[in-house]
Amino acid sequence: PLAYHSCSMFRGELFVLGGVFPRPNPEPDGCSDSLYIFDPQLSIWYQPIVTGDKPSPRSGHSACVMQERYIYVFGGWDTPVCYNDMYKLDLGLMEFSVVKTSGKAPSPRSWHGSAVLSETKFLIHGGYNGNNALSDTFVFNT
Repeated sequence: PLAYHSCSMFRGELFVLGGVFPRPNPEPDGCSDSLYIFDPQLSIWYQPIVTGDKPSPRSGHSACVMQERYIYVFGGWDTPVCYNDMYKLDLGLMEFSVVKTSGKAPSPRSWHGSAVLSETKFLIHGGYNGNNALSDTFVFNT
């Protein structure tokens, strides 16, 4: 079981990335860097072979499907680290790559909201940096 993962719909399948999985006490819960896909037509879960620079294990991140070809993953948390990195999963190649952004970068955060604005733009808003709630908004142009 996972919690605090991202879930994105692409071509009728659910792409579940990362999240927290329980561990027996007293060990703290751990974060996952796995990608699972659910095919509702066949009622099956499977794990694709993914190459490239995968995001580190995390939870509380966001994921947006863009241009009917990519999933952009931003931020997240793996105690005690909060992230502000971005990755792109090419859904045709099943390959991750690091996205280099320009301009003022958002501070590290988790539990933020994200929304697709257009074919090439998405935003992230708010979140939590490990100490405080955030209320800023950033727009990314892919």
